Amino acid sequence: MVSLVGQFLPSLILPCTAPQSVDLSQLTGLSVIFIYPWTGKPGHPNPQNWDDIPGAHGSTPQSIAYSNHYDAFCNLNVKCFGLSQLDLEWQKDFVRRNSLKVPLLSDEAGHFAAALGLQYIETGGKFYLKRRTLITHEQKIIFDRIDFSPPEEDADFILAFLKTSSPLNRPLGSLPLVGRAGVGVVPAYEARKEFLSNCDGLSDPHPDPPHKWQGISEKPHPDAKTFLTGQKTSRLAEGNPK
Repeated sequence: MVSLVGQFLPSLILPCTAPQSVDLSQLTGLSVIFIYPWTGKPGHPNPQNWDDIPGAHGSTPQSIAYSNHYDAFCNLNVKCFGLSQLDLEWQKDFVRRNSLKVPLLSDEAGHFAAALGLQYIETGGKFYLKRRTLITHEQKIIFDRIDFSPPEEDADFILAFLKTSSPLNRPLGSLPLVGRAGVGVVPAYEARKEFLSNCDGLSDPHPDPPHKWQGISEKPHPDAKTFLTGQKTSRLAEGNPK
């Protein structure tokens, strides 16, 4: 998948499980948006061949993990949302059954996905958003995590990354190695530099010289099938830290 880093969020009002609809492009500060394909519902079968599609399962534990960490994100002044193309009533039922704190956004009409050129899983003649997690600053996408597994560890990864890679905490040279999907293992200070370089108006209070760590280069992942074609952007995909 092509990274969305550097793109700007579209100005769209999305229905939300919270009382008020949300225009993500109007949010201030840092925000996390975890995009997921589908959550199950009692009495409703999973999409066709769902068990055979890599990365399809895991949206329920991923959402619960974000809900469990919701207060921690708030303590960092980071807003957090889940987003899918499921209808709002389906999402409200999911929130109610799982007592979720994290609000969920519905892009049922597909306008948000079309504006960003998000990629899809196609099965049974239907399309479901491919899983990815975005970090935004104001209207700009500054971090794009794709091709990661397992989904239930995503909230832990993003929270740890924000604590160490935003201008909230430690010097660059003290950071460990992190994995970048499709690129390899790279020093976290490099990821942090890229992160900060995309944060308009933010600076690093610890600009110490980087250590000369050597990354491991790998071939990039091939693009998945694209339902809606978006503009091409530079590639940056943050992956599993293992």
